[in-house]
Amino acid sequence: MDNHLVLDLDPTLRERLEQRAREHGRSLDDEVQAILVDVTGGVPTKPAGQPGLGTRIAALFSGSGYGFRSGEIQELRGGNWQVPDYSK
Repeated sequence: MDNHLVLDLDPTLRERLEQRAREHGRSLDDEVQAILVDVTGGVPTKPAGQPGLGTRIAALFSGSGYGFRSGEIQELRGGNWQVPDYSK
């Protein structure tokens, strides 16, 4: 979670926030977060019916040989690999 610092916060505003936090049984940080969630409409979520990012990435590479399904990625072991000499 991100951290934010509010500079030059009016002392009266801070007192009002602290009072509100006490009334709701929350810490000052939790109260400010609750206010921000309420004002912005909550934490953004993906639209209903839309697949998640991981599902979309897997579908993008499906069948390409670079996907995530069994047998799509061939593991290479025991090869006689030659490392190129980049010093020249």
